[in-house]
This record gives sequence, C-alpha cells and structure tokens, in this order.
Amino acid sequence: MFTMAKRNIKLYFRDKTSVIFSLFAVLVIIALNIFFLTDSLNKGMSEVPNIEVLVGTWLVAGIVAVTTTTTALGALNTMVEDKSRKIYKDFYTSPLKRSSLAGGYIISCVVVGIIMSIIAFAAGMAYIVYLGGDLPSVETILKTLGIIVLAVLANGSLVFFITSLLKTSGAFSALSTVIGTLIGFLMGIYMPVGNLPEGMQWVVKLFPCTYSASALRTLLMDDLLEETFSSMPAVIPEGYEGFTRTDFEHFMGVNFEFGDYSTNLTTAIIVMAVTAVVCYLLSILTVSRKNK
Repeated sequence: MFTMAKRNIKLYFRDKTSVIFSLFAVLVIIALNIFFLTDSLNKGMSEVPNIEVLVGTWLVAGIVAVTTTTTALGALNTMVEDKSRKIYKDFYTSPLKRSSLAGGYIISCVVVGIIMSIIAFAAGMAYIVYLGGDLPSVETILKTLGIIVLAVLANGSLVFFITSLLKTSGAFSALSTVIGTLIGFLMGIYMPVGNLPEGMQWVVKLFPCTYSASALRTLLMDDLLEETFSSMPAVIPEGYEGFTRTDFEHFMGVNFEFGDYSTNLTTAIIVMAVTAVVCYLLSILTVSRKNK
C-alpha cells in the first residue's frame, strides 16, 4: 500500500502540468483578487479598522481551503490514468491486494493535499506579513494545521468518491475544469456570501467543502475580528449602523446562519468529519463493486 502511495506521489510531482493544473482554481482566485475583488472589498469597508489585513486573511483562508480540494483531486489523476491505460490490470495480476491498491491512491491523495495546502498556508502567512499584519500565535498555527489535515481528509474523500466513478482521462479533465471553475463560488471566495443571491447562498451553505473555508477563517480571523470590532470608529459609516461582528461573519462566510442558529468552528469540524467518513465508505463500496 505504501509503495503504491509513494509511486503515485512521485508521479504527481513529476508531472509539472498536473501540479499547475491542480492549482488552476487557486491561481484564478489570486488573479481576481489582485485585479478586482480585494480593492472592491477594501473600498466598500474602508472605514473598518485594519480592513486590508482582515480581507487579506479572509482571502488566504479561502485559498488554503481551495488548495485542500483541488490538489487532492489533481493527485487522483494517476488513478484515472491507470484505469484508462489498463495499467491496473497489471497490478491485479501481482500479489498486491486490491484493498492495498485503493489504499495507495487514498494515501497519496491525502499526502499531496496536505503538502500543497501547507505550502499555500506558508505563502499566505508571508502575504499577511507583507500587508503589515502579524503572524498567528503558535497555538493558532498548530490548530490551523490540524484543520488543514481534516479538510484534506474531508474534501479529498469527496473528490475521491466522485473520481472513483470515472473511467477515462477525458472525463477527469472535464471534472477538473468544472471544479476549478465553480469551487471559488461554492466556497464563497470569488465574492462574499452576503453578496450572492439567496438561492446561491443556500448552495454555498450546503456544500460540504465550504466548511473547511469556514473553519480556517474562524481560526485565522478570530483575533483580528476581536480587535477590529472593539476599535470601530465612534461614528459608524452610513449603511453600517448596527452592523455587528456576527453580521460581518455571516456576510463574509466566516460562519453561516440557519434561521436562529449560527454555525461555529465545532459545526465545521463535525461537517468535515462526517463528510470524510461517509464519502470514504461510499468510495470503498464503489471500488469493491467495480472490482468484483
């Protein structure tokens, strides 16, 4: 199993095109924010103290969340290639158990996702420092790394289940394109959730991967939000009267509102854990059925 995982990881990093393509959504988000979204948000809330660092942290959390999904998906290209080129038949004739073969794909998917997400997180922290912000505390960094691992397990399990249904490289390329295009909307990153139509807001709230972004935003923005809303100007800008921290969190997709209930870090962790367990179980059933 671990030999298969090692082989898959090497193949992923050897294929530079695959690495870049798995980061396509991240690159699009960065480009949109550099040329449009960040300036728009900063101007729209220019009276909010330290808004540039606050929005930058919101963006970094979203980028890391997207990376946990798209890079895990990119690592599964090897599995689809093995299917389409019938390479898996060579493995089936070897002493390697089919469960070990599937396990190798899963492990490589998770390892690649964690490595790339941690790199994205480190780059994001460098960007925050560049904006004039401070690095999070050691405790927050450790908690964030834990959330990244859980996010990769959850989001990786979802894309692994979907990918296990595919048989051709063309289908995988189409899936990668669709996910790369939509993931920014589905995680509420291309624009704040509060700016989306109500129907789209529900789609975002019900999309499991969104909760990885929510968890990361909650951790990384907590101290900033506390500082920001404790030092709001005495004269509230027009249109922001009564605008509380909770309102801001709902508007920006830090947490989500379901009637009188507001999600929190615990909610996000539960959603990710359930997604990981359910989707991996479904994937095992799918792979086992196809292998009979």
